[in-house]
Amino acid sequence: MTTPSTPTGGGATPSTAGTTTSTGDAAAGETNAPAPEPTPEQEAVKVQIEEAETPKGKIVSYIGHCKRKTITSADWEALGITLDTVQWNALNGWKIDGSDWPDEALKYAEHMDKNLKVTEK
Repeated sequence: MTTPSTPTGGGATPSTAGTTTSTGDAAAGETNAPAPEPTPEQEAVKVQIEEAETPKGKIVSYIGHCKRKTITSADWEALGITLDTVQWNALNGWKIDGSDWPDEALKYAEHMDKNLKVTEK
């Protein structure tokens, strides 16, 4: 039996931008194809992220009801954020250390995704 690993960079899924995967496997379906052009909704989210206050905390917790929550690198890229695919699940206690995340990713998690919460360590 192998133990699944969490991709580097943590694990999250943007739910308000319309680009999220809440129940899939982080490695499933990913390709090296370039991300599609951002939708108008994603562009609006980018503006809101830029204007939001950066959270003081660095632990990003998933507080939703799904078994796992994934944000792919393509999802992040569509929001103008460079970050590897991340996933919250039972193995990581639905918590990810976001201390190496860019401010924009922390802002997104705290202010834009109702299923994510940023707290201090």
